[in-house]
Amino acid sequence: MASRKEERKDETAGHQRESREIVTRTLDEAKDNTRRAMEEARRDISVRTATFNDYQEQTINAARDIAENYLESQKEIINSVQYSWVPYFENAYSMYWISPRKMTEIYARMARSFSDNAIATCKVANNVMFANMEAAKASMQYTRENMKEINRVSVNAARSFEETSRNYQEAMREERQERRE
Repeated sequence: MASRKEERKDETAGHQRESREIVTRTLDEAKDNTRRAMEEARRDISVRTATFNDYQEQTINAARDIAENYLESQKEIINSVQYSWVPYFENAYSMYWISPRKMTEIYARMARSFSDNAIATCKVANNVMFANMEAAKASMQYTRENMKEINRVSVNAARSFEETSRNYQEAMREERQERRE
């Protein structure tokens, strides 16, 4: 009878070893796959960096083009209005406190202000994008640290469960042993 128990014990131990080997091999493969994926992601960084730099350059060029085109069109509009209407208004409304030339200057300042605001908006958009990138970077760091802690707690809980289970099994064996005696 004792030999049969020993056989079962050996068989169980063999299954446990085999299970551990399978789990270890599977997790090692997962680690290798993770490493390969991280290396691939690192290789992609240069491509993504170039893409991001291109995006920023395009944004800056677009803002410049928008501002320059807007200012050029406003210059044309102001020149056209000044040429055709200013002499008429100056003659007709010379008695009022605001002159057409003043109105044109105010309009030109408004156009310049609009252009400055468009450029500032592009700068703000880029700053927001950088802030979001920094926030994502910080979030990833916190996630990394938190996952390490969660993993540590999980391992400790599993070890505690294993120890408790072992103690319980030992207590049950001792109790069976005492009943037989």
